[in-house]
Amino acid sequence: MESPIPPIDVAKAAFNMLVRCASQGDTALPDDSSRSILTLDNHIHAIEALMAFLITEASHHLSTLKQSRNTLAPIHGLPDEVLVNIWLHCVEDASCNRSHLDDQLSTLALVCKSWHRGVLDHSVLWCYLQDTCKSQRYNDWVLRKSRHHPLHLRLLAQDAHVSDTLLNIAMPECHRWKSFVLAPRHGSGTSEPYLDMLADANLENLTRFEIQPRTSWREPSPISLPATPALGEVKLERFPLYWEAFNAPQLRALRISSLPIDALSLPQLVNLLRSTPFLEILLLRDTDIETEPPEIIPQPKPPIVLPRLRSL
Repeated sequence: MESPIPPIDVAKAAFNMLVRCASQGDTALPDDSSRSILTLDNHIHAIEALMAFLITEASHHLSTLKQSRNTLAPIHGLPDEVLVNIWLHCVEDASCNRSHLDDQLSTLALVCKSWHRGVLDHSVLWCYLQDTCKSQRYNDWVLRKSRHHPLHLRLLAQDAHVSDTLLNIAMPECHRWKSFVLAPRHGSGTSEPYLDMLADANLENLTRFEIQPRTSWREPSPISLPATPALGEVKLERFPLYWEAFNAPQLRALRISSLPIDALSLPQLVNLLRSTPFLEILLLRDTDIETEPPEIIPQPKPPIVLPRLRSL
């Protein structure tokens, strides 16, 4: 392996080259007989121009060397499929941490030219709709660049009007929604987004539904979800559903906490469990289950069968 050239030797070589160039042509020091203020000024300007030229050439050469060096970095040897998975992990992590997704994608795109092209060209990275992004054009970009990929809707804004605006923009593509999360940051707002529009939405591909409202909201009214054949995870906090209309045969996880009084009755819960045979996780926290008087003559009913239940 070649030993690196000491920086002092590089500096000496550059200085000697500058001296040689300055001793030739227009930059050569005039002799004593022709020296004057004008000739010396011309000589100074010529030297300054030469130095500026050399600095420009050196910068260009240094940039070329850095680019050549960067192309040899191990990460540039990774296939595009691996890089996309790394970028997608960064985007998903930012979404889980409620970070600004537009900032995350901009950071990735500014690493180098190849990453800039890759981030813009891979539509799988542009699938998260978020109402707290700094860029007003971000969600328009997502709807345009995501193409046929599933969409993830994140309503995190303090202002319900902002969330309503994004809901209206995203509703025409509701058949592509894969996850819906309403978890606004802390604030003083007392109104929630207008969620009644979900009753008429096509949610055939929705797999995750989560609502965690702020404590400052007034007691919410139950919302009605249409048929959700692919829904696998539901998380509700202080936000009830119309359980009679709830239909999620593929449900794997149901987490309910702090529901209002009378928001869930025992018969509704029993019917829900009978209709979700693939349930693996059931969490009922700080929720009063409304019970009814026992029947005088109990009617035979089918049993609850949950062979995959592992957490209760």
